[in-house]
Amino acid sequence: MFLAGGMAQHFYSGGRYTEDVDASFSHRLMVPAKDLTIDYVREDGSPATLYFDANYSDTFALMHPDHRKDSREWPGIGNERRLIQLYVLSPIDLALSKVSRFSEQDHADILVLAEHGLVDADELRARATEALEYYVGDTRWIQINLDELAREI
Repeated sequence: MFLAGGMAQHFYSGGRYTEDVDASFSHRLMVPAKDLTIDYVREDGSPATLYFDANYSDTFALMHPDHRKDSREWPGIGNERRLIQLYVLSPIDLALSKVSRFSEQDHADILVLAEHGLVDADELRARATEALEYYVGDTRWIQINLDELAREI
């Protein structure tokens, strides 16, 4: 499984996280019709629910063709038992995935990755240039987003 979105952002920055899991799989699998949710208790004692976003797809975002190969294995905690191998998008591919949608939160997430020294503007533009060779659609707005980030990072 390849983790993206807010959970991957939290992995790298320790900052914000979401309670949905944006992830794709290396193989086809049958996702249960029922929502995939887990109830848990936060550190502050309040109840929360974590859910798997079955609508997430890495085919809609701007992704480099090597994003899976370049992902980093989740190190886990202690002797945790796993049913799947979990990988996290690399910081540059996580940032790149956010350039195409570029919501306010995506924009902020990319800046946080840059503040942590995990991405820089030149690296992001180079990775985007390679990824755009495989992208279908109007890319002018992606270039505008990259230009804005280059001024800010």
